[in-house]
Amino acid sequence: MMSKRVRLAFTIGYIGRHFHGSQIQPDVRTVQEN
Repeated sequence: MMSKRVRLAFTIGYIGRHFHGSQIQPDVRTVQEN
């Protein structure tokens, strides 16, 4: 029995338009706070 090889590639990301950076900052929503 022959086996088939499957090669997959994924690109993962996020749209961060509702956030203001990744570190906690006063008075703005950041990734680290959520």
